[in-house]
Order: sequence, then structure tokens, then C-alpha cells
Amino acid sequence: MGLRDSAACTCGAPKQSPEHILQDCPSLSSERLEIWPTETTLQDKLWGTEEEVMQN
Repeated sequence: MGLRDSAACTCGAPKQSPEHILQDCPSLSSERLEIWPTETTLQDKLWGTEEEVMQN
């Protein structure tokens, strides 16, 4: 993991946060669609759906 002088994302957004990467970054939209082909909340991406949690 490299360190940078700026918190800005390479897409031009002012901050590269986990939420930005998982929900909003246009540079990663195709990767997100491969993993989550339907619209998915940040909470479900991080922790799984309620059904998935109950299975474990």
C-alpha cells in the first residue's frame, strides 16, 4: 500500500474514502458491477445482507 501526499482520488474526487471507493468512484464502476450487479447499500457491501448475517 503506497502513501500519497493527497487524500484525493485518482478520479478527481477530493477524498478517496472507503465509501467513495465502494459506492461512487467512476473509475471503479465496472469492478463494482462485477461484484454487485444490482444496486447494493454500503452497509450490505461491508457487512452482508441480513439474510447472509443470519446464515452465519
